[in-house]
This record gives sequence, C-alpha cells and structure tokens, in this order.
Amino acid sequence: GWGLWTDTSTMTESLRRNDLDRLARTGLAPMTATDGLALFDAALEAGEHSHLVLAPLDRAALRHQAANGEVAALFRDLAPRPSVRAADERGGWARRFAEAAEDERDELLLDLVRSHVATALGHAAGEKIDPDRALKDLGFDSLIAVDFRNRLGAAIGLRLPATLAFNHPTPAAIAGYLRDRLDAGKPDGDASILGELDRIEDALRRARDGISTSQQKFVAKGELEVGQAKAAQDRITTTTDFVAAVADADIVVEAVFEKIDVKREIFAQLDSVAKDSAVLASNTSAIPITKIAAATKAPERVVGTHFFSPVPMMTLCELVRGYRTSDATLAAAREFAESVGKTCIVVNRDVAGFVTTRLIAAFVIEAVKLYEAGVATAEDIDTACKLGFGHTMGPLATADLTGVDVLMHATTNVFTESQDTKFAPPEIMRRMVDAGAFGRKSGQGFYSY
Repeated sequence: GWGLWTDTSTMTESLRRNDLDRLARTGLAPMTATDGLALFDAALEAGEHSHLVLAPLDRAALRHQAANGEVAALFRDLAPRPSVRAADERGGWARRFAEAAEDERDELLLDLVRSHVATALGHAAGEKIDPDRALKDLGFDSLIAVDFRNRLGAAIGLRLPATLAFNHPTPAAIAGYLRDRLDAGKPDGDASILGELDRIEDALRRARDGISTSQQKFVAKGELEVGQAKAAQDRITTTTDFVAAVADADIVVEAVFEKIDVKREIFAQLDSVAKDSAVLASNTSAIPITKIAAATKAPERVVGTHFFSPVPMMTLCELVRGYRTSDATLAAAREFAESVGKTCIVVNRDVAGFVTTRLIAAFVIEAVKLYEAGVATAEDIDTACKLGFGHTMGPLATADLTGVDVLMHATTNVFTESQDTKFAPPEIMRRMVDAGAFGRKSGQGFYSY
C-alpha cells in the first residue's frame, strides 16, 4: 500500500488535519517515518519486491493532488539528490579496521560515521560533527537518513537497517551499534566483517589463479603469447573495497548470481557511490533490467550488457534496454562492448530472458527432460545436436560449462516472469543443484570431470 510518512520536518508540521483526511480518502495512510522504514525493512526480510520512495512534498501541491485523487502524481518526477562522496572512503576502510589495534577501532568507527554524516549533510569535514549531538538537530530528515545508511553500509560492508538513524540517534550511538555488529557477526549467522573479508580475498586469489591457468592453456596451444597473457593479468585489479572499486569508474558491470534482491541491493549502493555520469550495467542473462534499475534514482543510466560465456571466446554481447534506459546509456554500453571485440545485438523490449536466454533455456530444458525420462544418454543427446545441427557443443555439456545452478536460476526467473511452463526447470535439475552437482566447477554435472 501507499503511505505518507510524517516526521518533524517543516513540511509535515504544516499539514492540517483536513489535508490528512483528504489523503486518507485517496488511499494514502499517514504513518511516522520510523514506522515506515521499519515496515520497509520487514518487507525486505520477507523477500518481497519492495520499493522505497522518499520525497519532500510541497504542502499546496500535496493538498491539490490529494483532493483530486491523483496519488501517483505525488511520486512522479522525483529529482535525485546530488551524489557527494567522502574522500576517505577510497582507502580500503575494511582493511584499515582489520589491521587497527583493539583500542583504536572505536575511534576509527566513530571517524567513519562522522565522515558519512558530514557527507550526507554536504559538509566538508567529519571532525566538525559533534558525536553526541542528535542527528535530527544536525539537520537529518528521512531522505538524508536513508541516503546516509546506504553510503555507510556500502563503505563498511554490512547490510544496515533503514531505521538506523532513528534507532541510534547520534553518531556515537551508531558507532557503538556498528562495533557490536562487527564483534558479534551478522544477525543472519554470517561471519563478521573480518572473517568475511578473509573469505572474499581468498575467492579473489582463486579467481586470479583460475585466469592464469586458463591463459596458460592458450599459451600452450600457441594461441596466446606469454607477453600478452602477462599484460592481460597486469590490467586486472582486485579489491574488497566496494566504494573504492566504483567511485571513479565510467562504466560499472555487475556480474553476481541471478537473484533479483541481491542485484537490487548492489544497484542501490552503486547509485549512492558511483559518479553521476557513470553507466551502471548488469550482466544478467534473464532478469528484466527495468526491475534492477528500479532500485536506483536514475534508471536512465542502467543497461543490460549480457556477455556470452565463456567471455574470452564468445564474441556476442546482448545489450538490453530497460523501460527508462536512455539512448546515451545504450550507446555508451555499445561503444564499450565493441571496444573489447564484441558484436552486439540490441533487445528493445525488456522481457525476462531477453533473446538468447529464452532460446537456450527452452533448448536445454527439453534436452534435460529427454535425459530425465531415459530417452537417451547425455552423450547421445549432445552428439545428436553437434552432428545433426552443427552445434559446437551439446546442450547438456553447455549446461555443465555455464553451471547447472546458473541455468536453473536463469530459467526459474524466466518462468516466474512469463508463467510459461516450457521454462520451468525439471525436477532433476533442482536435485542436482541441491546436491552440489553444478557441472565443471564442482567436478560433477551431467558429466564427470
């Protein structure tokens, strides 16, 4: 439902009771900002598709729109807040915290919070922020509070509640809350930020090693020179600092797994910390770009760049225009993809699965059904497709290469959006994912490796 959030701002204090009565008749119900943010958090935890809209509203316009029943107009054409970044966010805060002495960590946390408070308020220096003064007295309102929470969460690597600034009303209180979170670990049972940092850095090391191993195979075949391989590796930088990674980027490409809530959370953070001119791209193979872009204040700069896997060998890039993707954003994405040797196709209608995933999903699922029913072996199904249709690789070998789990998530997303049963993952695919039989990366899929 819709809700008008009232707090202690000048605008809401000036609202008269008859204004609220008119709003109630249009379907809007008044609630406090704290209750509204708590409701939003509860919806996120329930896994629902929740949209948080915060906007300053002019009293006269508000009364006019309410009287005329034009509820949607209240939330139309909202101007995004200017993106302001604190300079000290780019130095790898998580690593500094991990290396700091125990008695220095509280001060480091407080400095981080004060810096973000200053940034949210448009001030230059965090040291001028009184740590014991109420955020409301410093000038915070609901809009600033959520922007502050987004930036702080991105910098520290924790998912913070939308009610953070209401439940912990001073910078010192927020720093104390963060220390408790870091000491105890995340409420959902994940490791603390220190353990999480080690885990992520280990994953990054494995990724670099995997790239090197792959390149050495091409070198051994004479398809890549040693110098070229080294030059390519030297162009790759890894980091665990989300803000530092994207703050100066012209194009950011997200490539996490196919879960809409995870992608939306990342894009909400990107929207806060990337520069305003940056193109925000998603490598999703199935999720509508419009749904991802809705997590940002500037959906016109969000675009789909679906690079076909394995990317070093496949020349196709599927560009996807969301409902509000601008021509300039699409052109920038095309220029980027073509500059790295890709041939682009453009998907103008943002349907789940786009062009390529809908085609391959239907093809692979039918092959899986034939295998599941015992009609033919995996080898014979793939041989039929290679020799009969001229395919380089059969559908089941393709599933193993891409990842059975990746394909299951992608086909599930297409089925959820389209309700077309030809995209519903077969039972055997679900059982394989439950058992960890993901394909090549796990050593077992439709084939053994």
